[in-house]
Amino acid sequence: MATFPAVLPEFMNYTLYRFEIAVRSASVLGIVGAGGVGGPLIFALSTRSWPRVGMILIGIVVMVTVIDFIFMNIRIFQTIVVFVIKITRKNKKIFLFLR
Repeated sequence: MATFPAVLPEFMNYTLYRFEIAVRSASVLGIVGAGGVGGPLIFALSTRSWPRVGMILIGIVVMVTVIDFIFMNIRIFQTIVVFVIKITRKNKKIFLFLR
C-alpha cells in the first residue's frame, strides 16, 4: 500500500497522456472510416460541404487545445502537491533530528 503514493504521479501522467492521444487519434480514425470524432468530418468531406469541414476541424482543434490546457493545469497542480509533500517529509525528518 505504501508504493501507491509513490506511483500515483507517474500513473496520473501516463493516464492523462493516453487520453490526449485517444482524442487526437479518434479524428484520424474517423477519416479512415472507423467512426469516432472524425466520422462527421469524413461525411462532410465526401459531400464537399467545405464550411462544415472547416467548422469540424476548428472544433477538433479547440477540443484538443482545451484538453491540453486542462491537463497541463492538472499536471502543474500535481507537481506542486508532490513537491510540498516531499518538502514536508524532509522538514519533518530535520525537525525530528534536531529534537
